[in-house]
Amino acid sequence: MRLAYRPEIDGLRTLAVVPVVLFHAGLAPFKGGFVGVDVFFVISGYLITSILLADLSKGSFSLLRFYDRRIRRIIPALVAVVLASFVMAYLWMPTDQLREFAKDVVAVSLFGSNIRYMAGGGYFDAAEQLRPLLHTWSLAIEEQFYVVFPLLLFALWRWWRPHLLTVSVILLAISLAFAEYMSRTDSLLNYYLLPTRAWELLAGSVLAMKGVRPGVVSRWKAEAGSALGVGLILVSVFLLGEEFRYPSLWTVIPVVGAMLVIAFADARSLAGQMLGSRPFVGIGLLSYSFYLWHQPVFVFARLRFGQDSLSTGDYLILVGLSLALSWATYLVLERPIRRQSFASPIKIATAALAITVFMIVGARYTVIQGKHWLPLRNPLITQLSERLKPAYGLAEACDGAVDIPDCKTDDQPVIAVWGDSHARHLVDGLKAARPDIRMIQLTKSACTAMLHGAGLKYNPGPDLRVSRECLAFNDRVVEWLSHNESVEFVVIASLMSQFSVDRGMLDAAGNVVPGGPEKAVEELRKTIDWVKRIGKTPVLVTSPPINGKDFGDCFYRHEVFGTSLDACGITREEDATFRKSVYGIYSALEPFAKVIRLRDLLCEGETCLTHVGDMTIYRDTTHLSREGSVYLSREFDLYDRITGEETGRRVSGGPNKAAVTN
Repeated sequence: MRLAYRPEIDGLRTLAVVPVVLFHAGLAPFKGGFVGVDVFFVISGYLITSILLADLSKGSFSLLRFYDRRIRRIIPALVAVVLASFVMAYLWMPTDQLREFAKDVVAVSLFGSNIRYMAGGGYFDAAEQLRPLLHTWSLAIEEQFYVVFPLLLFALWRWWRPHLLTVSVILLAISLAFAEYMSRTDSLLNYYLLPTRAWELLAGSVLAMKGVRPGVVSRWKAEAGSALGVGLILVSVFLLGEEFRYPSLWTVIPVVGAMLVIAFADARSLAGQMLGSRPFVGIGLLSYSFYLWHQPVFVFARLRFGQDSLSTGDYLILVGLSLALSWATYLVLERPIRRQSFASPIKIATAALAITVFMIVGARYTVIQGKHWLPLRNPLITQLSERLKPAYGLAEACDGAVDIPDCKTDDQPVIAVWGDSHARHLVDGLKAARPDIRMIQLTKSACTAMLHGAGLKYNPGPDLRVSRECLAFNDRVVEWLSHNESVEFVVIASLMSQFSVDRGMLDAAGNVVPGGPEKAVEELRKTIDWVKRIGKTPVLVTSPPINGKDFGDCFYRHEVFGTSLDACGITREEDATFRKSVYGIYSALEPFAKVIRLRDLLCEGETCLTHVGDMTIYRDTTHLSREGSVYLSREFDLYDRITGEETGRRVSGGPNKAAVTN
C-alpha cells in the first residue's frame, strides 16, 4: 500500500544525510553529523510500520510482498556501490587491506556488516575511515530489525492488538536502557548492536501506531512542534561529538527531534515548508544512494591522495561527485526497479539471492583465496603489502599469549618483552639483529604493561571488555615472570595513549578509578619496583616519533602512485608536542629505570627519520614496519642498549646516537 506522500519527510531525509556526509568529510562544525543515522532510523521505523499497519488493517499483510519492497528499495543501489568499490579496491588497496575489504563484502552481502565491524577498532577510529563499506552497518541494523519486527507486529495484531502500543513502548524503553548501560561498559558493541539501536526504529513505529497526522493539530502547535524538532536535530549535529557516549540517553535528543518533525511538520509550518521545498526534497529522494556513495568516494580519495592531503575544498568536490553518482543511480536503478512491476516477488527474491551468492563467491575467490583474475593489479602493490604487514614479532599467535613455544626463542629466556603492539614491533628487530637472542614475547594489543591496572580504551565510550582482558593478561604475565629466574631484563614498551588524559582506568579489582598521567606514573613506578624486587632489570622503551600522520601509507602512495615523500616527514618538535603528556610520564620514571627514547635514536637535530632510501621505518601512524624494526635494532644496537652492553657502534650515515638516560 502506498501512503499519502509527505514531502517534508523527504526533506527530513536531507536533514539526516547531509550532516552524515559532512561529518565524514571532516568539516568541524558538523562534529555530531553522525546523528543523521539516528534520524534515518526513526524515519524508517515510521514509514515501514505505517505500511505494515495499513496492510494488516486491510487483511492484505504479506511477508513476501514486504520483502519484495525491501529488496527493490535496498539491493540495486547497494550492489552498484559494492561492485564499484570492489574494482577500485582491487586496483589500489594493499593486499591485507584488500583481503579485509573482501570480508566486508561478504558481511554486507549477508546484512551482517554491523557484526563484522564490532571486531574493528571503533567507528570513530582513523583506521576505520579507510573502510569503504563501513557505513553499511546501519543497513545491517535495519534489515536485521525487519527480519523480526514484521512477525512480531503480525502476532501482536492478531492476538494482542489492544496492547500493541504498550508492548512497543516497553520494548523501546528496554532497548534504550540497554544502550545506556552498554555505553558505560562496552561502547564498541553498543554502537553496532541491534538491541541497543532497536529503540530508535521503534520510536518511529510508535508514531505510526499512534496514527500521528500533522494536519489535525492547530497551526501554532504544528509550527512550534516542527521548529523544536528541527532545532533538536541541529543542536545534536553541531554540539554532540565523538566525546559523548553514543548511543545513550544523549541519542534521545536527535530521535525526539525526528519524531517531532514527523508528527508536526506540514505545509502550514515554516519548518514543513523548508523541508518540503524542492532542494530539500530533491536531495531527500537521492538520500539513500547519496549515503551509499559518499563513504567509498571519500575512502578511495584518501587512499589515492592521503588523509592529510585532502582540503575542505577537495572534500566539497567529492561531495559533489557523490551527489552526481547518487543522481545517476537513482535514475538508472532505484526509480525504475521500484516503480515497475516487471518481475514477480519470487523472481525478485531469486535474483537478489543470486546476486548475493555471486558477490560472496567472487569476494572469496578473487581476494581471500588470492586468485587474481583481473590483469590490472599493480604487482608492486603485492610487494609493498608484504613489507608493510604488521610486525607481529615471533608469531601472530603471540598476541595475548603467555609462555607458548612459538613466542620464545629459548626455554630459558634472558629478555622478556612486555607490553602492547609497541612492544611487539621491537621483537622483529631484536631477533634479526641477534639471531641467538634468548627472548620471550609477552604482548597484547592495546594493553599497557602494568602491574595493577589497565587503561580504558574508548570507542568513543569506555570499552571495559578490552580493559578487563588486559588486566587478566597482565596478571598472567606477572605470574609467569615471578616463577622464571632466567629472565634478567624486562623490556616495558607501550604507546600509553590511554593515560595522556584522565579518562579513568581499571584497578586490580576491576573497578573504574581516576587515570591520567599522574596515575600512570604511580602505577608504572609500582611495576618497576616489583620487577626489581623479583631480581630483574626494568627497561622502558618509548614509541617512535609521532605526529598523527600515517607514514606507512605515505610511503605506499609514493611507491604506487608516485606522490612526493615531502609530506612523509616529522620533526622533533612535532613529536614533542603530540606526545607531551606521555613523555612527561617517561621523564618522571627516569630516576627509577633505564629509558630508551626512540626519538633520540631516530631524530638528528630537528628532523626525524621515517624512511631510509627505499626502506620505510614505519608501517602506519605509530608502529615500526618489520624492516624498520630491524633497521632500528641493528643501526642503534638496541640489544646492547637494553642489556647495558653498548659498544658505541654506529653505522655510517645514520643519525647520531643520543645518550640513554639511567
